[in-house]
Amino acid sequence: MSLSVRIFIVLTCLVLSSYGFAAQNNANSGALQENETKEASKLSDPDMTELSGRNFVTSDRVLLAGSFYPGHADKDTVPVILLHGQGKNREEFAPLIEEMKKRGYAILTFDFRGHGESTTRFPNPREQMQDQAMRTPNPGMPNPGMMVQPQMPVRPPQPPRPVEYLERNFKRVDYENMYKFDSLPFYRFLVQQNNEEKLNLNKLVIIGADMGGTVGGRMTTQLWANSRGKNVRSLVIISPNYDPFSKALLKDTKCFHKDVPLLMIVGQLDRQARENALNLREDILGKERKRDDNPTSMSSPVPIAEFPSERQGGELLRESKLGIPQKIADYIDETFAKHKEKDLKWRKM
Repeated sequence: MSLSVRIFIVLTCLVLSSYGFAAQNNANSGALQENETKEASKLSDPDMTELSGRNFVTSDRVLLAGSFYPGHADKDTVPVILLHGQGKNREEFAPLIEEMKKRGYAILTFDFRGHGESTTRFPNPREQMQDQAMRTPNPGMPNPGMMVQPQMPVRPPQPPRPVEYLERNFKRVDYENMYKFDSLPFYRFLVQQNNEEKLNLNKLVIIGADMGGTVGGRMTTQLWANSRGKNVRSLVIISPNYDPFSKALLKDTKCFHKDVPLLMIVGQLDRQARENALNLREDILGKERKRDDNPTSMSSPVPIAEFPSERQGGELLRESKLGIPQKIADYIDETFAKHKEKDLKWRKM
């Protein structure tokens, strides 16, 4: 081999080695940057706990994700559940969370199925068997007179393969299951926190935006139907829906007349949103509604707080000049004065 050829080979190896080293450095740099981003996010709110895993899988096998801020973490701490709107995620409440953290509330918020980070579903056993049957090779039947081919080994049962589960593909049953199941794992988490004396579940507050408001209303009525679960002290619905689900779940609900203060919040410049709030309010009050009742009066059984904006839901919360997060927190503090002190005492659930 000539000297020139040897020199060429050596130079080529050096170039390739330097390229590989640079690529590895870039990959390591990218991984470090990702880790630093995660750490920076963690450091920005060191008290926040991410909620996911086996304890937050619904009975129909949807893996949910949420966040928990412990607040003062004692037996007097007020727990608040935040339920986001359709097509949104738990980040919708960022301005409200910041205000509530200042007041020491324990805040729990999560992504409904098909939203945010709650987009994984595990198939049921029948779906799993069908999937494995499609993936297992079929050796076929041997022909008579021919040598029998050895059978393919039978694959052992495989763990269920998760599937992507997105709200844009939902059918009616998916929404029904969301209303039925999604809040239960997170309520059980709050029960555990209560029993560890880190909050007072007898002071529970629920806040929801549009679809989340209807889910919050359903949670409230279910808890009040249980003699031992009458612990919701206030419900706030931002930009309420007025659809078949909302009508069916919230119509003539007596617990909102006296026992559970209910506040609706709406951007009054959106005509349809305002009508939704008024219509839902009439359904809730039913025969209790008085002809001379003023819906916007805070002394009303179910008041509607109207703000000069076309925005609704989380977008309405972000209009800092309106100060809605502060007003919601003030309203929560005021509602505790409407309950008997003995009803607000901590107790084991």
